[in-house]
Amino acid sequence: MIVVEVLSPGNAIKDMRDKLQGYFRVSSIQHYLIVDPDKKLVIHHARGEGDAVSTRLVSDGNLPLDPPGLTLPVAALFAQQP
Repeated sequence: MIVVEVLSPGNAIKDMRDKLQGYFRVSSIQHYLIVDPDKKLVIHHARGEGDAVSTRLVSDGNLPLDPPGLTLPVAALFAQQP
């Protein structure tokens, strides 16, 4: 239902261009999140009506993922582990 990718220099182009169309061919995938750790940015692609896919750039606050009804604090994706 939710696919999360973390960008690295070696996979950035493929994740941001090539995988998007492929993931949304799978009917159960509702959200595709691309996490850019260098920019502390999440690119959120969400399934819309019909063939529509909406895209948002999120760098802070909460990211609602509905369905399945989750709310993801964006800062938690970039929290440093001790």
